[in-house]
Amino acid sequence: MSELQRLYETILGVRLDRANFRKKIIGLKIVRKTGERPSGKPHKTPHLYSFDKRAYSRALKTDLNFSI
Repeated sequence: MSELQRLYETILGVRLDRANFRKKIIGLKIVRKTGERPSGKPHKTPHLYSFDKRAYSRALKTDLNFSI
C-alpha cells in the first residue's frame, strides 16, 4: 500500500495522509489482500495487496471517482 501511495503522491505532486489514502483505496474495492506478508523483516509487516482488474473495470463503468 505504501508503494501505491508513493506512486499517487508522485503523480499528483502532493503528500497524502496515510490512513485516509488506505481507507479510500480499500473503499474503492480495486485492490484485495493477498493473505501474504513480506518475510524477513524484524517488525510486523504490512499486508500485501493485489490489483483487481475486473473490479477496476466495473468501477470505471460506474463513474470511478478518486478525489483527494
